[in-house]
Amino acid sequence: MILAALAGGLSAPARTHFFTTLWRLVGGHAHHSEQALGRDSLGDECRARAREGLWLIVRLGITGSADDADTAADICELVDPDDERSSYYQALPRERAVAKAKRRHAR
Repeated sequence: MILAALAGGLSAPARTHFFTTLWRLVGGHAHHSEQALGRDSLGDECRARAREGLWLIVRLGITGSADDADTAADICELVDPDDERSSYYQALPRERAVAKAKRRHAR
């Protein structure tokens, strides 16, 4: 649902909120209450779903705020098991974040 919301037209604060929530989900693991129900792999399931929307995550990192770019790079690091591809996708939004920060400081 978060990826679907991010694909739609959200305000900047809403996009940042959803993006941060996604980052927390893909970085987490199953809570003990979920483990008790046999859902030990909940964190892995969240990362797999996020991996399906990797193109969207990278796009938002490139087009969003510097904070969005940093969050996108962190999400890529967590969800993409291919180190070379992950490094490439992490670099795109991070470069964008640096460029945006430089422009902001130059004003």
